[in-house]
Amino acid sequence: MIPGGPMAPPSSNITTEGTRMNKDQVKGTLKDAAGKVQEATGKVIGSKEQQLKGIQKQVEGHTQKVAGDIKEVVKDGLHK
Repeated sequence: MIPGGPMAPPSSNITTEGTRMNKDQVKGTLKDAAGKVQEATGKVIGSKEQQLKGIQKQVEGHTQKVAGDIKEVVKDGLHK
């Protein structure tokens, strides 16, 4: 069975190169990356609106990732 594949059991954490990431960290990182792409696309096509939407998406993604980081710190603190 492939970890994280369609037959894998559901997990609240994803392991990447030995680093565990919770759902908020993963979703936030992906949203941030999508925002960067949207902002860059806006620059290429000359759309200030798309640039601003991309920046907004980056802020949302960063905020979600930080929330996930905080959850991990709290969880790690509780397990010590």
